[in-house]
Order: sequence, then structure tokens, then C-alpha cells
Amino acid sequence: MSMTIAQTDELKQRPLRLWPGVVAAVLLLLVRFILPIVASGTMMFGVLGGLVGGLAIVVWWLFFSRAPWAERVSGIVLMIVALFATSRLVHKSIANGMMGMMLPIYAIFARGDPGGGQAVVANVKARQPKLSDAVSFMPTLFRIWPSGAKR
Repeated sequence: MSMTIAQTDELKQRPLRLWPGVVAAVLLLLVRFILPIVASGTMMFGVLGGLVGGLAIVVWWLFFSRAPWAERVSGIVLMIVALFATSRLVHKSIANGMMGMMLPIYAIFARGDPGGGQAVVANVKARQPKLSDAVSFMPTLFRIWPSGAKR
């Protein structure tokens, strides 16, 4: 049994570098949710920390995750396409709400209530997925898909 060069390169593929993404996600959660609860008057830091943390996760995914470039770029493109497709399907009250910015703001940035959890929905199934959920799920998703044609 001889292996081709492509097969040996596939075996040598390095695993995903997960720790920077996990650190960014933990910091995002701490700054976004815990900081406003522990220290009053820091809600604005929580909101901005959530935005910076989300951006850090996207930067990690694109530049530091060790995922193949096709997977990195296709994940981001897929999220943009999904947001565009969703904007065509939502009710006009959402499409025109907040001067047309309701869907992008809630789909990309909204991650819950930083003010102590008053608006937390008890039913987990009722929670709407967010764009950052997709970024968090990309390593798992792309490890399931085959990376090339199999014989």
C-alpha cells in the first residue's frame, strides 16, 4: 500500500489551535456578563467588551486557528450569506425596526442581557442563534465535514 503525497500531507495536518479562541471566549463572557453584575456602572464596558471579544474570536478564526484557509473564509462568507438571506425572510416590522438596523444589530452583536439576567428566557429552545454562535461552532462543524474527496 503506497500513499500519495496528498494523503501524507493530509495526515500531517496540524490540529486546530483552540486555546486562543477559548481564552477570547472566556474573557468575552467575563467582561460581557460578569463585570456588569460585579461592578455597577460598568455596563458600557460590558457592551464594548462583548464587541471586542467577538472581534477577537473572528480574528483568531481567520488568522490563528490553523484551520485550512478554505474553511476559514467559507465560514465567514457563510455567516454573511445567512444574514443576508435572513434579512429577506423576516417580518417587515423587524426589517424596518430601528431604522432598518434591528436584524443586523441583534444578529451580530446582541448576546443577552448584561444587566443581571432579567430578560433571560427559561426555555433554551426559544433562544435565537447569533452570528457569534456560528463562529464558536465553526471548528466543530468543519471537523465533521470531509476535507477532500475520498476514494
